[in-house]
Amino acid sequence: TRSCGRTPVCSRAQAFRWQGCPLLAQTSSKQVIIHVTGAPRHLATQGSSDDNWKTLPNALTGLRLVAVPGIAAAWYLGATDVAAGLFAAAAVTDWFDGYLARRLGQHSSLGALLDPLADKLLVASSLLLLVEHGSHWMVTLPALAILSRELGVSSLREWMQTHRPLAAKGVAVAWHGKVKAALQLLAIQVMLAGLALEKAEMENGTSEQARWGLKLYIAGVALLWIAAGVT
Repeated sequence: TRSCGRTPVCSRAQAFRWQGCPLLAQTSSKQVIIHVTGAPRHLATQGSSDDNWKTLPNALTGLRLVAVPGIAAAWYLGATDVAAGLFAAAAVTDWFDGYLARRLGQHSSLGALLDPLADKLLVASSLLLLVEHGSHWMVTLPALAILSRELGVSSLREWMQTHRPLAAKGVAVAWHGKVKAALQLLAIQVMLAGLALEKAEMENGTSEQARWGLKLYIAGVALLWIAAGVT
């Protein structure tokens, strides 16, 4: 047995070579003790940075979670313009927190949990509001397709991580998943903006020929169908 200048290791210890220095794993009990010397700094600090949840990306994700009940409250209070503005701000944080996490290297296990949760809550709650408002199959069907896919894929990923961890990469988020999410956010934003504009035009007495709110809303519905197809 070798101790690498550290604490002595019993005869049942196993030594593993890594860049000329053994990693000593004491297997005399259920706990495994590993001494690492000469490891690169990014590996030595990975555990501490991964456990640090007090980061700017996580704060932005938290704001996106808070925006979900804010959007619903503004909607039912009749402030559709505020609801559209809150959704726009939340959609921006969806891109910005991921960019900052990569740029600053501030990845955390909490962020990996909350980021997709915030995305799904934001999309699902907004779609439910739009379905309730539209009360038409043109809105209900694409919303149902999107929500069904999100629930199905989330359940599949969780099952794969538990029962087929080696094959879990096959259902990991890829570039087309980001395109799908962007189309969903864009469609919902256009629909909310159209409703807010339509309400403002009606309150201001704008003639039907000069109204753009309804046209914008219809364009959002078309985008929602495209997003459902991509989904």
